[in-house]
Amino acid sequence: MRLLAHNTIGLWAISLLLLCEPSGVRAAIYACPTGDGTTVFQDRPCPRAVPVETPAMQAARAPLGIHDSWFVKPLHAEGRAFCDKRGCECGPHERRHNGSLARAVADALYMDTGWHRYDISEALWLETPVNSARRYDSRAEMTEASCAVMMSQQLLKQFAEDVSAALRQKALQAEERGYDIPDPCDAGDDLACDYYDAMILYQRLARDAKALHISREMLGTSSQP
Repeated sequence: MRLLAHNTIGLWAISLLLLCEPSGVRAAIYACPTGDGTTVFQDRPCPRAVPVETPAMQAARAPLGIHDSWFVKPLHAEGRAFCDKRGCECGPHERRHNGSLARAVADALYMDTGWHRYDISEALWLETPVNSARRYDSRAEMTEASCAVMMSQQLLKQFAEDVSAALRQKALQAEERGYDIPDPCDAGDDLACDYYDAMILYQRLARDAKALHISREMLGTSSQP
């Protein structure tokens, strides 16, 4: 009986110690949701969910690290711009790529010039008296300038990432083949000229895109208050 009582007291003491265990050393329990709608309880933190980027999110994201402010719609713009691999349209205005989508994308990066033209035409239109004969012409100039901006925006959103990746790959191949200098092209090698031109165009594209990593306000090209 004494042995039984002693064992009972020992088990009771151990249970009491477990119940009185400090909260600081007690293992935490994490409730982690799973992909099928159930919950798993575990003693380690739940893995972070990786957000899935939808096509709509990809379309809204500014390409090549360009600041979002360059893709704001001009304040007094009319209509929308539409682009494909052959050209862009915006109302009665259009822009053909002349067979070179890559060069068209590179030219679209002159966003500061396009916005500067729009800002000037907008200011002139606002300053023109409503009853002035010049009012219609100033409005037409501002609309054309806004279309030029929107066509560049749309072209970059749709094709800049793919064009940049293709040009970068060709620039790397130019280095591997020794076509990254003008000498083979100057000697009349058409293939060398093709690779050299692609490398130069990629360098220009990367440089101009980097210049747009800061906002329009920082470059002083915004007419917004």
